[in-house]
Amino acid sequence: AASRPFALRPDMRPGQRRFPFPARRGLVARQVPGYPRMNRRSARMPSRADRQRGLFGRLWQDYLRRYWPRMGIAAVLMVIEGSTLALLSWMLKPLFDRVFVGRDESAMWWVGGVILSLFLVRATTYVITRAILTSVQQGVATRMQTDLLRHLLTLDGAFFQTNASVTRTMASM
Repeated sequence: AASRPFALRPDMRPGQRRFPFPARRGLVARQVPGYPRMNRRSARMPSRADRQRGLFGRLWQDYLRRYWPRMGIAAVLMVIEGSTLALLSWMLKPLFDRVFVGRDESAMWWVGGVILSLFLVRATTYVITRAILTSVQQGVATRMQTDLLRHLLTLDGAFFQTNASVTRTMASM
């Protein structure tokens, strides 16, 4: 059983596999949830796109999925904010043609009112969008920090002896 590349060794735990590379036959790799698995037929690493897809899938599943309604509202508000910029540039034609060149005082009030209302809509959607996205960001960051701290608290003292940078990171939390 020890000659097969994926055979369990006595020092391996369930969920761990040997690397299928010939030069690294003695090393053990833990399978990460959301990360594409390597199989016997394919002894090469997954492509960068596959790794990123797996990482984003894990990020979405663990942290972002609960915030999808808020992110959807923020996306709609960003579309409204972007469309006000197009409407503003569309309103420049009557501003120049009727107000500046034509000297129409009645057009000055309605063109000015439309431009003012566009700026108010744009400012309001900007503030609401940033508030929503900030709350999502803070929620995700808090959950990630909580998960990281929960994981670090399960590690033994020997890990912190060999990895001093982790100890400095925990001290800054």
